[in-house]
Amino acid sequence: MTKLQVSAIASMLLAIVGPAVAQTPLGTVFTYQGRLKDGGSPANGSFNMDFKLYPVPAGGTLLASQTLPGVSVTDGLFTVQVDFGAGVFDGNQRWLDVTVDGTPLVPRQELTAAPHALFSLNADQLDGLDSTAFLQSIPVPLTLSGTSASHIIRGDNNSTGGGSVGVYGRSNAATGETYGVYGRSGSTSGVGVFGETTAASGTTYAGRFRALSTSGSGVFGEATATSGTTYGGFFQNASSSGIGVRGWA
Repeated sequence: MTKLQVSAIASMLLAIVGPAVAQTPLGTVFTYQGRLKDGGSPANGSFNMDFKLYPVPAGGTLLASQTLPGVSVTDGLFTVQVDFGAGVFDGNQRWLDVTVDGTPLVPRQELTAAPHALFSLNADQLDGLDSTAFLQSIPVPLTLSGTSASHIIRGDNNSTGGGSVGVYGRSNAATGETYGVYGRSGSTSGVGVFGETTAASGTTYAGRFRALSTSGSGVFGEATATSGTTYGGFFQNASSSGIGVRGWA
């Protein structure tokens, strides 16, 4: 092949379309199409092609390569399946180096994204935020804050099995004044802990407490204010046959 013919090939390959986006998310193969001229005319025959991927337009470190022998070219048109493997396309710029029958073609071609491929640039992010912007491990203490007319944390348990709970708090210390669950309200009319049962029938408890210690208390209520109308414990029942407080030993 003469130098003039090689020059014609190089001039043609600058207009090769960029890689098509693979339709299956599991593969790393992409389709590459081009038009090859031989001596100014559309080429026909079989050609050996080498494809190399670089992060820069000249020089740089080779990221991946693939040799495709015997590529069929008809009326100047050819289609190949290129596979550089996983991890080489990470959203950064890439340039393709093409060699035809041992002759490198310059300059390298910059690979640009197909319109739908631009969406995948956010695949490792959430609303444009990198993973480092989110919880990497559970901090102690864990604090969640916000403004809500209902709740900040909600636990739903749909099990009908006995003993199932929506939210479970546990303190494992063998000594000391610890709390499995601690509720606190700073409002002048607030409630530290509020329990409610919505079933219209059955033996239900808005709050149930149990102490297994031989010197423990099922419920301990304390009012520490030195003035005002306070209650160490306050119980109310609106039923005509109900009981405000019932204790059983």
